[in-house]
Amino acid sequence: MDLLPTGYKNLLIIESDKFDLYISGKIHNLKSDILNLNQNQEAGLFVRAQEDINVIVKTSDRFGNLGINYGYKMMPSFFDNQIYQLYLNKKGNRDIEIYHLDDEIRNSLQTYGDVIVGNFNFINEVGYTTFKIRENSAVLLSLTIEVFPSKMDYKEDYMAMMDEINEEISALAFDFLGTTFHMATLKDTDLQSGVEFISILETIYNKFEDSLKRIENSPKHAIIQEEKVVNPWMVKRPSKNNINFFRSHPKLLYKDNKGFIEINGVNYYPIKAIELEKKTSLDIFENRYVKYILMRLKKKIVKIKNNIIIEYNKENEYYKVLEKIEKKIDGHLKSFFKDIGDLKNPYSTTLVFQMAPGYREIYKYYMILNKGLTLGDDLYSISPKKIWKLYEIWCYLKIDKIIKELGYKVTDYGIIAPTNDGLTFNLLQDKTSKIEYINEEGEILELWYNKSYQNLPTTEQKPDTVLCLNKKGERDRMYIFDAKYRIDVKDGIAGPLEEDINEMHRYRDAIVAEMKDDFEYRFETFGAYIMFPYADEKKFTNHKYYKSIDKVNIGAFPILPGTYELMRNHIESILFESEIESKERVIRHVVDDDSRFKYKNVLVANTKDKRHLEAYVKNNFYHIPLKYMSTVRPGIEYIAFYQSIRMFGDEAGINYYGKIKKMRLYKRSQCKELIKKSDEMYIRFELEYVKKIGPIKPVEYGIELFIYTTKYLLDNAETVHELSLKNRNEVELYRILKNIKKEGHIVKRMANYFEVDGIKVEVLNKNTFRIDGRLYDTTFDEIGYILRNLST
Repeated sequence: MDLLPTGYKNLLIIESDKFDLYISGKIHNLKSDILNLNQNQEAGLFVRAQEDINVIVKTSDRFGNLGINYGYKMMPSFFDNQIYQLYLNKKGNRDIEIYHLDDEIRNSLQTYGDVIVGNFNFINEVGYTTFKIRENSAVLLSLTIEVFPSKMDYKEDYMAMMDEINEEISALAFDFLGTTFHMATLKDTDLQSGVEFISILETIYNKFEDSLKRIENSPKHAIIQEEKVVNPWMVKRPSKNNINFFRSHPKLLYKDNKGFIEINGVNYYPIKAIELEKKTSLDIFENRYVKYILMRLKKKIVKIKNNIIIEYNKENEYYKVLEKIEKKIDGHLKSFFKDIGDLKNPYSTTLVFQMAPGYREIYKYYMILNKGLTLGDDLYSISPKKIWKLYEIWCYLKIDKIIKELGYKVTDYGIIAPTNDGLTFNLLQDKTSKIEYINEEGEILELWYNKSYQNLPTTEQKPDTVLCLNKKGERDRMYIFDAKYRIDVKDGIAGPLEEDINEMHRYRDAIVAEMKDDFEYRFETFGAYIMFPYADEKKFTNHKYYKSIDKVNIGAFPILPGTYELMRNHIESILFESEIESKERVIRHVVDDDSRFKYKNVLVANTKDKRHLEAYVKNNFYHIPLKYMSTVRPGIEYIAFYQSIRMFGDEAGINYYGKIKKMRLYKRSQCKELIKKSDEMYIRFELEYVKKIGPIKPVEYGIELFIYTTKYLLDNAETVHELSLKNRNEVELYRILKNIKKEGHIVKRMANYFEVDGIKVEVLNKNTFRIDGRLYDTTFDEIGYILRNLST
């Protein structure tokens, strides 16, 4: 081979007496080298040729030098998303072709006389791939090489990712089965691992085996009548067919005066006769159906074993379990079921499978076992999928695992669907699906996969993963996570592609909610993030697309097996931050209305005790001594009832509010709902309605008499602190102080400022703060650092 593209070198050469094969490309993958991936690793190489073909294999070292290779390993030379050239020179007039399973690779190769040549790309295919050199349909040589990922480490990241996908799907599937069939043995742990998957499969089969033995010990049977020709003195129950039998065989009759058969006045005696015999038979529909079940299970087991051998080997634990189960099934087929016929119509069952002991259980365990084996079939045939798709699936399952670690329980396994033949994993089929969760406080989560948004002002949008959070019946908060198996390296710094970040802006701009009052569009999506394969989290914290998350809630997270702490921390903050905090981190298309903070049209009033609260809620009113409210603020439209910790205990906080219809003065003794003899003057508020809200949780101190807040803050607050926030700068400072509080510091909200361990903290504008009377011109992040130092 004479001409190679610029920068290409021969990576692999196979010389034989029938052809010479050359595969060339770049010695190194630039991106993989920059990211320091796949170092000191070996790639698999398998060459199998017909016995009469002499073969010499040459492979390249890391410097591009070729040497004869006698083994089964070579330097990693083949990567996904890199172009290679294949050149085959036929020797003699031979009808040789090259076959590859991938259509695109196969179609890229063209024949010109005695030469086959073409450029190809593995296009996200990772793992072993095989080229077959064929002549007249006979395989002359089979070449299997190992393709490495260019954006993650093959041994550490890719293999770990595959294992985690298998384990997570196993956990979800068997938790699903446990919920469906209410079997305690399937619900021993919340998260099943791959090893536990095998253990559970064995447990199911053991129950199946017990039911099978019960059938064999006490089988269902039928009584059948069988006719047979015997000597006449042996007949106990003669058959009605004897007359026709003698007519057809007259030679079996001889004349005898003592004969009991008379024909035309002559007596005859038979030499042979037909006897009717009753017999017990096991060859009935029910037992044939059990045999059919055994044969179906064996067929599925053989299929999965073949998949495992291709991807792994016989040392695989799952393979060994299947081998053991298959041998047991064979034992039953060759003994008890040996003389039982095959089932002609497997689609009908009888009441035996719902009623008869053993048969009823065998059918139930067959359905469970069949689903488990279908699961195994999916797990062990995942490998051929594109690596970008595997990365997308893995990221989704990783978010699912993080959510469960943070205290949420699954209520609906929407990514798993039962079928007649087992279980279907919708995320492997590119179907829109979701997992639903709930926590102890009743907050609901939905984790969507391939969620489609069609009725939008712009075009349809379909992000990979959407996390929907519903707290206490508020409008959904939505966060988009898009997995991209792409990485941009500039000046040695890794990050996502800029076009992918721009796509996140388009996603969030497009996925909107229509406001009922003024029909303006506003964001319903509070964050949009790229997930990309990169291992150095610490280094990435200095990247602009990580810092942008705190500013506009759009950015990126590096995520690989063992590298997802930044992602986990962010999801935790999403789940536990209030809606006010989340909204204030989003840039809106609509004008930011300061009335959300300044138009204080809600009176938050202290409720004396449970008796008073019950009267207020039941009778739609509230009253308070005039001396405490000599001047009611103009524009009050709502009243919220504050329940103190001292009087209400666990029910403390704000749970009810009402809309004011009118107010009036009266003497306390005039109140019919709460009777008391007193002439003290009260202000009475008549309410149109009283509704549930929140709960808005109390903090270290409560509300002595009353405070004012806005309807916006009342609708969105999660703590009483948040009712006093005055602007978006205070919201941002409050978010910083909440993190400081988690570290053990004492944080209080006073009337016009905050206190941190007794230190007075005020925010004057976006970059100006006053701490104990001293002015600081700095950022919110820096103010957190300053407060921590002052408090120590």
